[in-house]
Amino acid sequence: MKIEMQAKVPVRYITVDTELQVRKTSNEEMLEELKNSLNAVGMLEPLLVKKVKGGRYKVILGSRRVYAARRKNMATVPAMVVDDMSDKDALILMLNENKHREELSPFEEAMGIMKLIDVYGLSLKEVATALGSNDEYIRKRIKLGSVSPKIQALAADRKLNVVHVDTLATLSREDQEKVAQDIQDNILSEEETAVLVRREFQHQKKERLSRKIQFTPKKFALRVATITSFFKRYMPQVVNFQSGRDEIKKELAELKKIIQAVEKQLEKVGRDSNEKKA
Repeated sequence: MKIEMQAKVPVRYITVDTELQVRKTSNEEMLEELKNSLNAVGMLEPLLVKKVKGGRYKVILGSRRVYAARRKNMATVPAMVVDDMSDKDALILMLNENKHREELSPFEEAMGIMKLIDVYGLSLKEVATALGSNDEYIRKRIKLGSVSPKIQALAADRKLNVVHVDTLATLSREDQEKVAQDIQDNILSEEETAVLVRREFQHQKKERLSRKIQFTPKKFALRVATITSFFKRYMPQVVNFQSGRDEIKKELAELKKIIQAVEKQLEKVGRDSNEKKA
């Protein structure tokens, strides 16, 4: 990757790609403070931008500084320019920078991590290595990213903290919002929230068991046929995956054990049936 130090880049040629940027919210007060800082001392740290077509630039690091520069009507800003960085590498760089600055919310970081997995095909272990984190930290961030948008909004407004949200993530989205309301109405502590969620989770579990599907042999065979169809459809894509192969092999080995156990049980039932007939 070649980085070129360019003294000044015209602000009008700089694009903030909202799809690329991990940060999805901008605090108006913070932007105004940043603009005032630019008025007082100028831009002390250059942006990192990527060359794109038409003589334009895409921001990798420094999107808020670009917004503040536009508010101040600055004509140019200092920037370092790269010409061959992929969007995946740019996302990894943004998430790593956040470790030093802590500018992203936990949810914005979670969305970035999930994008590395869902869009760019990285495994959990590959994400942990790329970000210098451990597997457990990445799992917890993914868990945060699974909560409903309403819960994320409450956390962004500081009405719920990260521990509250991590606890809520074990519930369905509907129940997350119901318990979140209880937390706010009763000003529940993290420990009290954990007790309430455990109670709610046990209630959900009992409901699921009471609604458990009674499988007949025909229904079971149809479910197996659905899984078989899924394998046939997606196997050509799976064999070409560049990452996640170890996870796939592990799950296939587990599936193989289940199939063997079912086959043994079917053989045993068949033998027992024949003996009774005899």
